[in-house]
Amino acid sequence: MAAIRDAWQSSDELDILVLGDESGSGETGWVRQFAELASQDRPVVYLEWDSASSDYDKAELGATGGARTNIYNVSLRDGTASKASQAKKAYGDSSPDIVILSFGNHEDRTRVADSYDELVASLPGSPLVVALLQNPHADEGMQRENARAIKGWGKNSQTPVMDVFAAFVNADKPLDELLTDGGEIPNQVGARLWADYIIEQLGKE
Repeated sequence: MAAIRDAWQSSDELDILVLGDESGSGETGWVRQFAELASQDRPVVYLEWDSASSDYDKAELGATGGARTNIYNVSLRDGTASKASQAKKAYGDSSPDIVILSFGNHEDRTRVADSYDELVASLPGSPLVVALLQNPHADEGMQRENARAIKGWGKNSQTPVMDVFAAFVNADKPLDELLTDGGEIPNQVGARLWADYIIEQLGKE
């Protein structure tokens, strides 16, 4: 994580690519909330992939002075690592400095290692990569197993992970107040908790 934190805390322009599922999509998803929090101390350009138009919707957030952080959000409905590796149209021409992998809700834990290896191999350039352990579900057994599989892949591949799962478990609100009615995807409160956690982790010394 040290190299990722150094890149985040530097004064240089930064390109971040988020690949994930619907937990990060839309105005209330964690990626948009992360971008808005980041824009409190830096200019941020937030670009969310629109599958219908095959292009990015763009929003400029925060101050106009200083080095810009560009956040490209490719969070797709029912997204998995294997599907993302085939969606190069969304990120094939980019050269991100940091790539955040946010999958788990729809992953097959028996294929996590292969899917993540294939996805990382498909990334343009040589970005710094971090994998997220997604939030628990109301029925958290399967998601806990997925998180364990992703954590194991991170250890074996020497890829850092951020434990969003633990952040939800340790939250001061009950889990049902952090999830939508389906019991899997974070609601706006849960998404803000997620975004706060990412900002906290990136800001550590």
